[in-house]
Amino acid sequence: MSLNKKIQVSIELLDDLLCFFHSSKSEDHADAFYQAFDTNNRLALEELFCIILWKPWFSKYTAEKKQCYKQTLKYFLHMGEKERGGRSVLERPFGDPCWMLREPDNIKDFYIWLWEYLFPNEDWQDFNLDDYEEVDGMDFLPD
Repeated sequence: MSLNKKIQVSIELLDDLLCFFHSSKSEDHADAFYQAFDTNNRLALEELFCIILWKPWFSKYTAEKKQCYKQTLKYFLHMGEKERGGRSVLERPFGDPCWMLREPDNIKDFYIWLWEYLFPNEDWQDFNLDDYEEVDGMDFLPD
């Protein structure tokens, strides 16, 4: 890791990773589909991650783009339990009225399982806060 170049991450990129779990409220049929998944069941969530995230879009991203999502998810797995606006960053989507999944008993497990699905055999715990810089927006994300 270069002393000058920090890994850029943003809450907006974390939101973008989770965007397919939001509804426009005109999608009542989708709400029932999502609500059927047990958010405390790793295997059920892995099926959902495959159907909603991996196959339609994430698998098609470049390695460089996946790296940006990976570093953002890693950062918020470590720093996301800090409160912002009354809820932690990790809890925030579950409080959104357009969020379609039920809140799991252990929210951090949800994100760990997401990490393990998207980045198998990679260690999210290998982390040094000094390597990261939280920024606004997603301008750092490659096309």
